[in-house]
Amino acid sequence: MEDLAGGVKGGFSNTFSDEDDGGKSTRFGSPDYYSDWIVSKYRATEGGALAMFKWLFLLAGPVSIGTFALFISSSTSTLIAFAAFVIAIQFIVFSIWMLGWILDKDIGPRAM
Repeated sequence: MEDLAGGVKGGFSNTFSDEDDGGKSTRFGSPDYYSDWIVSKYRATEGGALAMFKWLFLLAGPVSIGTFALFISSSTSTLIAFAAFVIAIQFIVFSIWMLGWILDKDIGPRAM
């Protein structure tokens, strides 16, 4: 919304505006700390030294479940509970990675 002087209330530009706001807003139109943090971590894992982290994290689930079954408890109920916990944690991390992938995409012009 614009105030009477023609400026944007709150000091943030419209996300879909093609105008330059003088660096007042972030890429997403608001100073959102968490989305900026998620995008920075996503970009770090996509290239460079942390690219191998994705593959190690995918292997860590089955390895930790197997290690739990061999050394800690082979009881069916505890194994199912631990496997569900590990899989849930992996899906949470995957969803955060996917959110970073989505946030990293260009939002496009207003006509989209």
